[in-house]
Amino acid sequence: PSNWVRLMDSLPVDPWNTPYQYRNPGKKDPSGVDVYSLGPQRKEGDGNIYRRVN
Repeated sequence: PSNWVRLMDSLPVDPWNTPYQYRNPGKKDPSGVDVYSLGPQRKEGDGNIYRRVN
């Protein structure tokens, strides 16, 4: 869109030096987005770390 503004040049990394993951629409909340860490195993699955962002 013409009014789109870039907020950052690169993705931040989690404590395990892996980029945070972004999912739109969100799996946890389809009306929003998911931003999450893959955790220390760096794999998709139940060990992922989510935090709700309002």
